[in-house]
Amino acid sequence: MLFDRQEFIETINALRSQYDFDVDTCKVIGKALNCEFPLNNNSRLTNQVFKLLHKQFPPSTKGYCVIQHFCYEQNFGRNGSSLTVEILWDCLIKQFSNAK
Repeated sequence: MLFDRQEFIETINALRSQYDFDVDTCKVIGKALNCEFPLNNNSRLTNQVFKLLHKQFPPSTKGYCVIQHFCYEQNFGRNGSSLTVEILWDCLIKQFSNAK
């Protein structure tokens, strides 16, 4: 299965939307219960999504995945980075088309 540009963007945006929903839900529940409420563990699902993305854009030989870095370390491009999901797609296409 190969992703086209739009499917890739929609997939990353869906991951971001789910993450944001989970964070907001934890805040509301935590406030209602007056306690810290843990973030829902969606790792089984997100790991499967990344596994599908890795078929087209595999991690480096050292296991580094630029897509997961964008999502989790750069908070989907919201940590002061000018990188967007659209730019990420363009960079990945360029990187992997040059690797062939």
